[in-house]
Amino acid sequence: MKNLDALRLQQLEDTLAPFRSVGNSAAPKGGWGRAIRDALGLSNVQLSRRLGRKAPQSVEDILKSEAAGTIKLNTLRELAAALNCQLVYALVPEKPLEDIRREQALSAANGVLALTSHTMKLEDQGLTTREHKRAVERLAEKLLAGSPRKLWQ
Repeated sequence: MKNLDALRLQQLEDTLAPFRSVGNSAAPKGGWGRAIRDALGLSNVQLSRRLGRKAPQSVEDILKSEAAGTIKLNTLRELAAALNCQLVYALVPEKPLEDIRREQALSAANGVLALTSHTMKLEDQGLTTREHKRAVERLAEKLLAGSPRKLWQ
């Protein structure tokens, strides 16, 4: 099961790879829809016909909502199709997924050890900083070897 989990994680990372380079790209000031419409030389009336809308004002509303980030995904798909574009949609993690898991495992391990460490210090059996760090690393590795869902409890 662990190998299957690692394989799925790697496949998702491979899928995300092309998006990582464009993830920080800024959209044009007025939004992608307006920029492409203008580049193609389409008016709102012409675009409204391509969208199957009666009122050109609805196109303006769509373009404004896209620029504001409030557009519905389905409407954005329709706009893309009307502009002969492909909508590319992805959630791109800021770091590799394995790094996020490792950070969470270290955080969880620190939380667990903080509880026991306090009790041990009261009994004058506290760990040195170095021992504590090693214990956190060992526990984090153990957590990573188990179910990923347990990392988030």
